[in-house]
Parts: sequence; C-alpha cells; structure tokens
Amino acid sequence: MPRIYNRVYRKLNSLIDKHIPFNQFYRPTGFYQTLQNYVTTSGAEQIVVYPPEKSTLDVPKALLKASENQIFTPPTGELPAASITAIKQGRLYTDGTNFAAVISEDNKLIGDISLQVGTTNPEENGIFNHKYFTSPLGLKGNVFHTLIGGSGENNYFHWMIDSLPRLHLLQKAGWFDKIDWFVVPKHSLPYQKDTLRILGIPDTKIVEGHSVNHIKADTLFASTFVRNIEHIPNWACQFLRDKFIPAAQRIIQTPKRIYISRQDSSYRSVTNEANVLKVLHKYGFKKVELSELTFTEQVSLFKNAEVVVAPHGAGLTNLVFCRPGTQVIELFAREYTPPLYADLASKVNLKYNYLTSASAPAVVSLRAAMQKGVDVPVDKLESMVLEAIADAVQTMEQFNPEAV
Repeated sequence: MPRIYNRVYRKLNSLIDKHIPFNQFYRPTGFYQTLQNYVTTSGAEQIVVYPPEKSTLDVPKALLKASENQIFTPPTGELPAASITAIKQGRLYTDGTNFAAVISEDNKLIGDISLQVGTTNPEENGIFNHKYFTSPLGLKGNVFHTLIGGSGENNYFHWMIDSLPRLHLLQKAGWFDKIDWFVVPKHSLPYQKDTLRILGIPDTKIVEGHSVNHIKADTLFASTFVRNIEHIPNWACQFLRDKFIPAAQRIIQTPKRIYISRQDSSYRSVTNEANVLKVLHKYGFKKVELSELTFTEQVSLFKNAEVVVAPHGAGLTNLVFCRPGTQVIELFAREYTPPLYADLASKVNLKYNYLTSASAPAVVSLRAAMQKGVDVPVDKLESMVLEAIADAVQTMEQFNPEAV
C-alpha cells in the first residue's frame, strides 16, 4: 500500500511541477556544459581526489552480451577524475526521482555533477521542463549532498555504491570535518541510519533530500558521480570495506554457505524455491532473508561466507564485504541479466558464476523483465554448487583467512 501511495503522490507532484507556473525565476537560465567549464569561469575551488583512468569490465562475456539490449554497460571506457567542488551560494534542486540539479551562483546548471536519468547532456536535465518551483530552504554554512535520483531513497545498492562513496571523496579532499549539513536521499531505513552513524555523521546534521527538494547553501560542496560509465571504481569498494567490515568484527557465528532468498520481496523471487532449497540443504546451505538482519549482521554474514547463491537483487551489494576467493552463483531470469554484481565481484577478487532461467511466459518490456521471477534449473544449479564447493576449499587456501 505505501508503494502505491508513493507512486500516486509522485505522479500528482509531477503533473503540478510540469503544468503549474510558480517561482519560475528559480529555473536555471542556462548551463555549464562541464564541471571544468564552471570551475574555470567562476574560479571555484576544486580538489581532484582520483585522476581519470581507463576501466575494463572483468565479467563473463556472455553475460555482458546478454545485457546489451537491457541496460547497456560499455565493456571499456574512461572513468573521469573524481573530485569535490565548492560552490558559493550554490543551490540543489531535485524532483526526487529523475533529476538532481546543482545550480551555480549565477543561476546556471552545472554539467557533470547534475543528474538526469537517461542522459548525460545537461541541456536535457528535467529542471528545464519544470514550471512549479518551491522556495529554497536556506542552510547556513557548508552543505554536502549525496543525491542520486529516486533510486537512492530506498534501494540498498544505490545507497551503498552510488551515494555513500561520495563521502570518501569528501574525506580525502580534507573537507569532511568542515561540513555543517549532509543532504542524503533519505534517513528512515535502518541501514541508512546505521551506515551514517558508523561514518560519524550525527542525526542533527542530516537533511533528507527527498523531503526538502530545494536547498540553498552558503557553500554547496558537490562531488562527481561514482559510476560515471556504470563501472564500479576500485576506490569505492575499498572505502566500503575499510569503513564497515571493522564495525562487524564482533559478530562471528554465521554460516559459510548461504542462499539469499527474495521471498520477502514482491518481485524477482525464485518461483521454485522449495526445489532449490532441497538441493542446497544437501550441501549445508542456510536460507537467509536479509530484511531480517541488521546492517552489521549482513556485513558479517558475507564476510564469513565461502559460497553465496542468490537471485539478482540489491542484497548482493554485500558481496563487497566478502573475502577474496568467495564463490558466488547469481540467478537470473533470461530477460534481465545486468552485470552489476559480476563487476562488483571482480573488484574484490571473488569467484563469480551465474545461471539463467528461460521460463514462460516471456516478457518484452524492461520493467516486466526487472520484476520477473526466476525459475531455477535445479540440475544445473546442483552441478554448479558442487563445483563451487570443491573450488572453495582450494581457493580459500590461497588467501589469508583473516584478510578483509
């Protein structure tokens, strides 16, 4: 019911935003094509934390090929420089779903650090189609934001991979302790509260960006995006491991072979899970629903795992906490096979494999594909599990068992 309510609420807001003129002087009068254009023109202070680098996905070629017509991920590309920029009298405006616009003191949108779902062209940012503008909340002092559009509000992957690592850039730039306000997508879910607490951000400094959609700061600090070309950078993985694995060290009694169930989700669950569990129980696997665990319990669970079997879903973000050599088998419906977690697994040196199902009825839209249940071919799964278990013993011996 809350999900339906949120959809209706957002739809109504979208209609208002696009059709009822109000405070239109807040709409940007133009844009800086790139962040560097803005920095050069304004003289704004910018700190480059990581230089540009070439990136190549180390994922199964067949998986990458299968995902080409779904959400395209380039196999190679260049990760732009990762930086933080201080914007005097900067504004932040978001519709909470499709765009997050960073606006300069001269009322222009800044490219490279303003988000628009579906395009990287600042001219196409949704704020230019906006008609209804709320007055900004004025925040005194220094403000830093981690907004990434609607996904960051309640999606664990986007929170952990796209939002939180920006705080690492802020720390490396030396500005973390100078921030008076942290604008985050949301701050009501347990893992959001836990991660921000562990990172040392008090509740009194947090502003929910999807509740307050227009903010003006004395100085707005904005970072570049984490996944500029859909590739997960190594530095983001290392940041998450460094910050959160130590917080879970006291929790040690967890199973070594785990199956992550999505029966607590309304989509992409395993439709023949009873048969899957019959096979997995023979080899000592334990079924886990991550919604029943605290954040630190999830970190500990994956840190101690030797074999992980799971349908595609945000819970696999926790692969970032696994020890090198951990075996992973990801389960897909054929119509939706994004290589997100194959990429993540490669960045932390895991042994990744996957299995697709081709169950009827076939779906044609991307949205339907993203929600389709997975009918697992259990014979193939059993063969892969046996191979993974055999490989796990040999692989783990190659790594320090205490490595994090």
